[in-house]
Amino acid sequence: MKVTVKDIVDAKESFAALITKNIPFRANYRISKFINEINRELEAFEKIKGELFQKYGEKIEVDGQEMLEIKKDKFNIFNADMDDILSEEVILSYEPMYIEDLVCIKEGKEEEDSIDVKSMIELNKFFKSKEDDKVIEESKAVSSDLPK
Repeated sequence: MKVTVKDIVDAKESFAALITKNIPFRANYRISKFINEINRELEAFEKIKGELFQKYGEKIEVDGQEMLEIKKDKFNIFNADMDDILSEEVILSYEPMYIEDLVCIKEGKEEEDSIDVKSMIELNKFFKSKEDDKVIEESKAVSSDLPK
């Protein structure tokens, strides 16, 4: 699966929240493995982000805490460097799961621990839908029947 660093950064909290939901153990296991993989990417990103703050920042004190703030004259170049990093493509070994696999079946009733819309938007690149696969298959069947 190919995604950008930004995709991973944006989905980090949504994945962490997802494993707390009442989803089947198999799906939870796969998501947990995937989170381990994206955490390696996030660690690399955080390291580089820290180096950029060191390079373009200046120490300030806020409420007794020492922090780094990006210098005004370096803000544009800092943002350009961050954009370069965030647009970097990453190949993950994770294969997208079906969103339907997140639904838990108990006692003959479907139970779904709700996932908010914001999280679904952030996680969209990491899941697929059985309905989408069905439409793709039907489309392939129709196109194969067309005269050449």
